[in-house]
Amino acid sequence: MGMTVGLLSAVGLVAVLLAVRLMFVVITVDGHSMEPQYRPGDRVVALRGRLLGRPVTGDVVLIRRPSGANGGSVLFLKNVVAAPGDPVPTLFAAITGDRAGRATPDGCYLVLGRHRASEDSKNWGYVSSRDIVGKALRPRRLGDDLPGRS
Repeated sequence: MGMTVGLLSAVGLVAVLLAVRLMFVVITVDGHSMEPQYRPGDRVVALRGRLLGRPVTGDVVLIRRPSGANGGSVLFLKNVVAAPGDPVPTLFAAITGDRAGRATPDGCYLVLGRHRASEDSKNWGYVSSRDIVGKALRPRRLGDDLPGRS
């Protein structure tokens, strides 16, 4: 009986760990494009895919490098500046081929880093909802767990 309970506990633990792995992704920031909000070395937990709901303007999302963009399979942390139905900001009008103020198409987002030289929708144009991996919850900085820090 004890062995059966132990086996069931182990199977349950594996199931919980697998569920957590499917729900969340943890990344370490490597770059300066989102400073000061996110700094190199920050750990960011993102809620994956369908669990996050539809990202809205102001959300910070984790995206795959959009198809057609140069480079390999890299993840980026970016601010959503226009979600489907939102007006296309003037900055992106020429890049997207749409005029400023026109509605962002369904399934498309415009994203922007906080640094001027950030690789984002200024380079790529629209980002497909299929390229959004998750929605950032909050960064975890070195020293957050020290007494007196919140």
